[in-house]
Amino acid sequence: MSRTHKLEVIGGMNYLLELQDSIGSTANLEVWCKILRDYAMLRETVRACSNALELCRNPQSDIKTMLDHIETSLFNVRNSFVQPEIKDIKQLMRETFQHFMDLLEKRVEPGIPTEYPDLDSLIGGGLKKQEMFVLAARPSIGKTALALNIVRNIALKNVPGKPRKKVAFFSLEMSSEQVAQRLLCTESRVPLSSINDGTFKPNEINRLTTAVSTLSQADLYIDPTAGISIYELRAKARKLKDSHGIDLIVIDYLQLMKAGEAAKDGRQVEVAAISGGLKKLAKDLDVPVLVLAQLNREVEKGESKKARPKLSNLRESGAIEQDADVVVFLHRDRDEAKESNLDANKSGVKSELIVEKNRNGKTGVVDLLFFPALMEFRSVDHRYTD
Repeated sequence: MSRTHKLEVIGGMNYLLELQDSIGSTANLEVWCKILRDYAMLRETVRACSNALELCRNPQSDIKTMLDHIETSLFNVRNSFVQPEIKDIKQLMRETFQHFMDLLEKRVEPGIPTEYPDLDSLIGGGLKKQEMFVLAARPSIGKTALALNIVRNIALKNVPGKPRKKVAFFSLEMSSEQVAQRLLCTESRVPLSSINDGTFKPNEINRLTTAVSTLSQADLYIDPTAGISIYELRAKARKLKDSHGIDLIVIDYLQLMKAGEAAKDGRQVEVAAISGGLKKLAKDLDVPVLVLAQLNREVEKGESKKARPKLSNLRESGAIEQDADVVVFLHRDRDEAKESNLDANKSGVKSELIVEKNRNGKTGVVDLLFFPALMEFRSVDHRYTD
């Protein structure tokens, strides 16, 4: 080619050297496989989008159900290329044994601790990934207060060398401002009533200021959408997982949610669809889901006012009992926990957390103290000094 003077026409010697370097080899096999996988993902995405376009042009169901189907198909495209292969028992035994050793040697935590030691001990270390944890009670017993206490404990826990846990709180009952007020008053130990009626003390301003600074460091995301559907919640949770890497999802509360077309078949079927959807969400996003739920009035028709709730008291659906990995009832004497009750605010109202179902562990009762003015639950051996 040099004799015929065509070498420069094709790009010269430098171009030939570039061609030589670009030839595929086993040394670049991993890179080529990744490129091939990426193109396969693009192909499946095009297919999913084409199907979505056809659904939009010829809708066969209600819009929310259709949107959930479209989103799920796109979510599955991504997950289909990262899901682990089928494993044989030998591989599973090696991995399980290694996981146990990591737990024993404190290299990993079995779950996200709620910072209520007796509860964490009973449920095996805290809230575990892919599990659905149901906290149920009758109205005005304090399930939202306890859930916010747990959220605060988790979001503010600072472990040296590790990032703080990120929490998504879906509040169907209260506004985001009300949630923020509760968190601030509990953290500062300043009763909300003293702020509303102007009876707070001068030193409580400093407590509020310090609490604002502390809570501002938390990675806590609050969604106050009332009557949110399971489809909308799953879409928002997936987005938060992708953008912020959330570690825990909390929902207050299940019976206020909706399930689209399932509502046509009755409330029990609708609640079953919601419950199943939340359990699926926990597995899909690989995070624990803490769900608050109402109990029916049957619990108040017991032999006495202090009759304890049972699994059959879960309101509107037995599916909650089936889907949940852990079911905990919050129980106490409602009449004793009045904010005007000085004894209650000084020494606390005796409360119980009844772990009635624990798929992978023990059941039992955890004793707590409730301080109504601060909307705070504390372990029995936990005392604050002013």
